[in-house]
Amino acid sequence: MSKLTVTIPDDLHQKIREELERQVITTSQFIEQAVTTFFEKPKGVSNMATRTLAFQVSEELLQRIKTFLARYEQIYHRKLSQKEFLVHLIERELDEAEKDYERITTEQAAEENADVDSGEPDGTEMEVDAQY
Repeated sequence: MSKLTVTIPDDLHQKIREELERQVITTSQFIEQAVTTFFEKPKGVSNMATRTLAFQVSEELLQRIKTFLARYEQIYHRKLSQKEFLVHLIERELDEAEKDYERITTEQAAEENADVDSGEPDGTEMEVDAQY
């Protein structure tokens, strides 16, 4: 293990201290998370603007999440924040939903093409009885 010493402005230091208290982690854990996040960021991705997403959960669900995160740390020897955990879950579900959407729209388009190819009326044709 190596040590790293940095000098930062007092206001930034205060923000870090507040975040440490909020996450209940050590300074070393916080810096490790920040550096890991920096190096794991896909190439070409810049710091994107972020928005806050806040919601309430039951005490029971919160305790389940905390239990999971504690077990995660025991197994992987790395602290996973609530934010990292929830963002990962949301991204995974959105990816799956996008795949489902693509599959469904592809299937619907194939069905529509099959109807047109079979020569069946699709409701837009009009029968005309011409008398001469």
